[in-house]
Amino acid sequence: MKYNAFILIYAVEIILAIQTIIATGELLRYYRIYRKDGLMAWDLQRLGPKLAVYVRKLKLDFVCKYPNVLFVLILRLLSAIALIPIVWLHQSAVIPLLLITVINLLMQIRNSQSNDGSDQMATVCYIVLLFANVINTVTSMSCALFFIAAQAALAYGTSGFLKMQKIGWYNGEYVTDILKTSSYGNKKVLAITQKSRSVAKVLGIMVVYGDCLLSVSFLFPPHICMFILVFGVCLHVGIGRIMGLNTFLWSYIATYPATYYVSYILYFLILN
Repeated sequence: MKYNAFILIYAVEIILAIQTIIATGELLRYYRIYRKDGLMAWDLQRLGPKLAVYVRKLKLDFVCKYPNVLFVLILRLLSAIALIPIVWLHQSAVIPLLLITVINLLMQIRNSQSNDGSDQMATVCYIVLLFANVINTVTSMSCALFFIAAQAALAYGTSGFLKMQKIGWYNGEYVTDILKTSSYGNKKVLAITQKSRSVAKVLGIMVVYGDCLLSVSFLFPPHICMFILVFGVCLHVGIGRIMGLNTFLWSYIATYPATYYVSYILYFLILN
Protein backbone atom coordinates (compact mmCIF):
# COMPACT_ATOMS: atom_id res chain seq x y z
CA MET A 1 0.00 0.00 0.00
CA LYS A 2 1.36 3.42 -0.93
CA TYR A 3 1.43 6.23 1.58
CA ASN A 4 -0.65 8.68 -0.52
CA ALA A 5 -2.06 11.08 2.06
CA PHE A 6 -5.18 11.91 0.06
CA ILE A 7 -6.13 8.27 -0.48
CA LEU A 8 -5.72 7.46 3.20
CA ILE A 9 -7.71 10.55 4.19
CA TYR A 10 -10.50 9.33 1.89
CA ALA A 11 -10.42 5.97 3.67
CA VAL A 12 -10.71 7.66 7.08
CA GLU A 13 -13.64 9.79 5.88
CA ILE A 14 -15.57 6.86 4.39
CA ILE A 15 -15.17 4.71 7.51
CA LEU A 16 -16.20 7.63 9.73
CA ALA A 17 -19.23 8.22 7.52
CA ILE A 18 -20.29 4.61 8.11
CA GLN A 19 -19.88 5.15 11.86
CA THR A 20 -22.04 8.27 11.70
CA ILE A 21 -24.74 6.52 9.68
CA ILE A 22 -24.91 3.67 12.21
CA ALA A 23 -24.83 5.94 15.28
CA THR A 24 -27.43 8.34 13.90
CA GLY A 25 -29.64 5.51 12.70
CA GLU A 26 -29.65 4.01 16.19
CA LEU A 27 -30.63 7.36 17.74
CA LEU A 28 -33.44 7.86 15.24
CA ARG A 29 -34.65 4.31 15.80
CA TYR A 30 -35.16 5.10 19.48
CA TYR A 31 -36.48 8.61 18.86
CA ARG A 32 -38.95 8.31 21.75
CA ILE A 33 -36.12 8.91 24.24
CA TYR A 34 -36.10 12.56 23.10
CA ARG A 35 -39.76 13.15 23.96
CA LYS A 36 -40.71 15.18 27.03
CA ASP A 37 -41.30 11.97 28.96
CA GLY A 38 -38.22 10.23 27.53
CA LEU A 39 -34.85 9.42 29.06
CA MET A 40 -33.09 12.10 26.99
CA ALA A 41 -35.82 14.75 27.30
CA TRP A 42 -34.36 18.22 26.78
CA ASP A 43 -36.15 19.67 29.81
CA LEU A 44 -34.21 17.13 31.89
CA GLN A 45 -30.87 17.33 30.08
CA ARG A 46 -30.62 21.12 30.20
CA LEU A 47 -30.75 21.19 34.01
CA GLY A 48 -27.08 20.27 34.37
CA PRO A 49 -25.05 23.25 35.65
CA LYS A 50 -22.40 23.02 32.91
CA LEU A 51 -24.97 22.49 30.19
CA ALA A 52 -27.03 25.43 31.44
CA VAL A 53 -24.11 27.73 30.57
CA TYR A 54 -24.00 26.45 26.98
CA VAL A 55 -27.78 26.75 26.68
CA ARG A 56 -27.73 30.37 27.82
CA LYS A 57 -24.75 31.44 25.71
CA LEU A 58 -25.49 29.51 22.52
CA LYS A 59 -29.30 29.65 22.55
CA LEU A 60 -29.63 25.90 22.12
CA ASP A 61 -33.22 25.39 23.17
CA PHE A 62 -34.68 25.60 19.68
CA VAL A 63 -32.48 22.95 18.04
CA CYS A 64 -32.23 20.65 21.06
CA LYS A 65 -35.87 20.28 21.99
CA TYR A 66 -38.18 17.60 20.59
CA PRO A 67 -38.99 17.16 17.72
CA ASN A 68 -36.46 19.65 16.29
CA VAL A 69 -33.55 17.50 17.44
CA LEU A 70 -34.79 14.73 15.15
CA PHE A 71 -34.47 17.01 12.13
CA VAL A 72 -30.91 17.81 13.24
CA LEU A 73 -30.13 14.09 13.39
CA ILE A 74 -31.71 13.50 9.98
CA LEU A 75 -29.50 16.26 8.56
CA ARG A 76 -26.45 14.53 10.03
CA LEU A 77 -27.56 11.21 8.59
CA LEU A 78 -28.05 12.69 5.10
CA SER A 79 -24.68 14.46 5.31
CA ALA A 80 -22.92 11.21 6.22
CA ILE A 81 -24.65 9.34 3.40
CA ALA A 82 -23.68 12.09 0.94
CA LEU A 83 -20.08 12.10 2.21
CA ILE A 84 -19.37 8.61 0.86
CA PRO A 85 -20.00 9.27 -2.88
CA ILE A 86 -18.46 12.75 -2.57
CA VAL A 87 -15.24 11.28 -1.22
CA TRP A 88 -15.36 8.35 -3.64
CA LEU A 89 -15.58 10.77 -6.58
CA HIS A 90 -12.80 12.94 -5.11
CA GLN A 91 -15.00 16.02 -4.81
CA SER A 92 -14.80 18.65 -2.09
CA ALA A 93 -16.10 17.22 1.20
CA VAL A 94 -16.03 20.51 3.11
CA ILE A 95 -19.81 21.04 3.29
CA PRO A 96 -20.80 17.55 4.56
CA LEU A 97 -17.81 17.54 6.94
CA LEU A 98 -18.82 20.97 8.25
CA LEU A 99 -22.43 19.89 8.82
CA ILE A 100 -21.44 16.65 10.55
CA THR A 101 -18.82 18.39 12.69
CA VAL A 102 -21.19 21.12 13.87
CA ILE A 103 -23.96 18.62 14.62
CA ASN A 104 -21.53 16.31 16.41
CA LEU A 105 -20.40 19.18 18.63
CA LEU A 106 -24.03 20.08 19.25
CA MET A 107 -24.87 16.48 20.20
CA GLN A 108 -21.83 16.36 22.50
CA ILE A 109 -23.60 19.11 24.45
CA ARG A 110 -27.17 17.85 23.91
CA ASN A 111 -26.40 14.24 24.93
CA SER A 112 -23.61 15.03 27.38
CA GLN A 113 -24.65 12.27 29.77
CA SER A 114 -24.80 9.51 27.18
CA ASN A 115 -21.81 10.21 24.93
CA ASP A 116 -19.06 7.60 24.86
CA GLY A 117 -15.52 7.22 23.59
CA SER A 118 -16.60 6.44 20.04
CA ASP A 119 -18.57 9.71 19.79
CA GLN A 120 -15.63 11.70 21.11
CA MET A 121 -13.14 9.98 18.80
CA ALA A 122 -15.36 10.56 15.76
CA THR A 123 -15.88 14.23 16.65
CA VAL A 124 -12.15 14.88 17.07
CA CYS A 125 -11.42 13.19 13.74
CA TYR A 126 -14.14 15.17 11.95
CA ILE A 127 -12.75 18.48 13.25
CA VAL A 128 -9.26 17.61 12.01
CA LEU A 129 -10.58 16.37 8.65
CA LEU A 130 -12.59 19.54 8.19
CA PHE A 131 -9.53 21.78 8.63
CA ALA A 132 -7.47 19.51 6.36
CA ASN A 133 -10.09 19.66 3.61
CA VAL A 134 -10.47 23.43 3.87
CA ILE A 135 -6.72 23.88 3.34
CA ASN A 136 -6.66 20.94 0.90
CA THR A 137 -2.93 20.44 0.48
CA VAL A 138 -0.71 17.39 0.84
CA THR A 139 0.79 18.95 3.97
CA SER A 140 -2.62 19.55 5.58
CA MET A 141 -3.70 15.98 4.81
CA SER A 142 -0.43 14.61 6.18
CA CYS A 143 -0.75 16.66 9.38
CA ALA A 144 -4.33 15.45 9.80
CA LEU A 145 -3.23 11.82 9.50
CA PHE A 146 -0.46 12.34 12.05
CA PHE A 147 -2.90 13.99 14.46
CA ILE A 148 -5.49 11.23 14.08
CA ALA A 149 -2.83 8.55 14.57
CA ALA A 150 -1.63 10.35 17.71
CA GLN A 151 -5.19 10.58 19.00
CA ALA A 152 -5.66 6.84 18.46
CA ALA A 153 -2.36 6.04 20.17
CA LEU A 154 -3.35 8.20 23.15
CA ALA A 155 -6.77 6.54 23.41
CA TYR A 156 -5.40 3.00 23.18
CA GLY A 157 -2.44 3.77 25.44
CA THR A 158 -4.55 5.38 28.14
CA SER A 159 -6.94 2.44 28.08
CA GLY A 160 -4.32 -0.31 27.87
CA PHE A 161 -1.70 0.91 30.32
CA LEU A 162 -4.31 1.81 32.94
CA LYS A 163 -5.85 -1.66 32.59
CA MET A 164 -2.40 -3.19 32.94
CA GLN A 165 -2.29 -2.03 36.57
CA LYS A 166 -5.54 -3.80 37.50
CA ILE A 167 -5.31 -7.47 38.55
CA GLY A 168 -8.99 -7.92 37.70
CA TRP A 169 -8.17 -7.94 33.99
CA TYR A 170 -5.62 -10.73 34.42
CA ASN A 171 -7.74 -13.07 36.54
CA GLY A 172 -10.87 -12.57 34.41
CA GLU A 173 -12.89 -10.89 37.17
CA TYR A 174 -13.54 -7.68 35.22
CA VAL A 175 -14.54 -9.61 32.09
CA THR A 176 -17.21 -11.59 33.92
CA ASP A 177 -18.40 -8.46 35.74
CA ILE A 178 -18.88 -6.64 32.43
CA LEU A 179 -20.68 -9.62 30.90
CA LYS A 180 -23.14 -9.57 33.81
CA THR A 181 -24.25 -5.98 33.19
CA SER A 182 -27.52 -5.17 31.47
CA SER A 183 -25.90 -2.60 29.15
CA TYR A 184 -22.92 -4.56 27.83
CA GLY A 185 -23.60 -8.09 29.03
CA ASN A 186 -23.82 -11.27 27.00
CA LYS A 187 -25.42 -14.29 28.64
CA LYS A 188 -23.96 -16.85 26.23
CA VAL A 189 -20.38 -15.65 26.62
CA LEU A 190 -20.90 -15.22 30.37
CA ALA A 191 -21.93 -18.86 30.65
CA ILE A 192 -18.73 -19.91 28.85
CA THR A 193 -16.49 -17.77 31.10
CA GLN A 194 -18.21 -19.06 34.23
CA LYS A 195 -17.59 -22.65 33.16
CA SER A 196 -13.99 -21.95 32.26
CA ARG A 197 -12.17 -19.23 34.18
CA SER A 198 -9.24 -19.52 31.78
CA VAL A 199 -11.41 -18.18 28.94
CA ALA A 200 -12.17 -15.05 30.97
CA LYS A 201 -8.45 -14.65 31.74
CA VAL A 202 -7.48 -14.96 28.07
CA LEU A 203 -10.12 -12.41 27.04
CA GLY A 204 -8.95 -9.97 29.70
CA ILE A 205 -5.30 -10.32 28.73
CA MET A 206 -6.15 -9.90 25.04
CA VAL A 207 -7.93 -6.62 25.76
CA VAL A 208 -5.13 -5.25 27.95
CA TYR A 209 -2.19 -6.12 25.73
CA GLY A 210 -4.19 -5.56 22.56
CA ASP A 211 -4.78 -1.94 23.56
CA CYS A 212 -1.14 -1.50 24.56
CA LEU A 213 0.13 -3.00 21.32
CA LEU A 214 -2.23 -0.90 19.19
CA SER A 215 -1.04 2.25 20.96
CA VAL A 216 2.51 1.73 19.66
CA SER A 217 1.70 0.01 16.35
CA PHE A 218 2.89 3.03 14.33
CA LEU A 219 6.44 2.45 15.63
CA PHE A 220 6.69 -0.87 13.78
CA PRO A 221 7.57 -1.34 10.11
CA PRO A 222 4.52 -1.05 7.81
CA HIS A 223 4.06 -4.81 7.23
CA ILE A 224 4.12 -5.51 10.99
CA CYS A 225 1.93 -2.48 11.68
CA MET A 226 -0.60 -3.84 9.18
CA PHE A 227 -0.65 -7.18 10.99
CA ILE A 228 -1.28 -5.41 14.33
CA LEU A 229 -4.08 -3.35 12.79
CA VAL A 230 -5.74 -6.50 11.41
CA PHE A 231 -5.60 -7.88 14.94
CA GLY A 232 -7.20 -4.62 16.11
CA VAL A 233 -10.04 -5.05 13.63
CA CYS A 234 -10.65 -8.60 14.89
CA LEU A 235 -10.51 -7.38 18.50
CA HIS A 236 -13.08 -4.64 17.87
CA VAL A 237 -15.33 -6.95 15.87
CA GLY A 238 -15.27 -9.43 18.76
CA ILE A 239 -15.95 -6.76 21.38
CA GLY A 240 -18.67 -5.23 19.23
CA ARG A 241 -20.33 -8.59 18.73
CA ILE A 242 -20.20 -9.54 22.41
CA MET A 243 -20.98 -6.18 24.00
CA GLY A 244 -23.04 -4.57 21.24
CA LEU A 245 -20.62 -1.66 20.77
CA ASN A 246 -21.32 -1.13 17.08
CA THR A 247 -20.00 2.41 16.77
CA PHE A 248 -16.75 1.73 18.65
CA LEU A 249 -15.76 -0.63 15.85
CA TRP A 250 -16.01 2.02 13.12
CA SER A 251 -14.73 5.00 15.15
CA TYR A 252 -11.45 3.30 16.01
CA ILE A 253 -10.94 1.45 12.74
CA ALA A 254 -11.30 4.83 11.02
CA THR A 255 -7.98 5.82 12.63
CA TYR A 256 -6.12 2.81 11.20
CA PRO A 257 -5.28 4.33 7.78
CA ALA A 258 -3.69 7.23 9.67
CA THR A 259 -1.71 4.85 11.90
CA TYR A 260 -0.47 2.95 8.85
CA TYR A 261 0.51 6.22 7.19
CA VAL A 262 2.63 7.28 10.17
CA SER A 263 4.26 3.85 10.27
CA TYR A 264 5.13 4.10 6.58
CA ILE A 265 6.50 7.65 6.88
CA LEU A 266 8.64 6.83 9.92
CA TYR A 267 9.97 3.67 8.23
CA PHE A 268 10.74 5.64 5.06
CA LEU A 269 12.60 8.32 7.00
CA ILE A 270 14.66 5.75 8.91
CA LEU A 271 15.67 3.94 5.72
CA ASN A 272 16.75 7.19 4.13
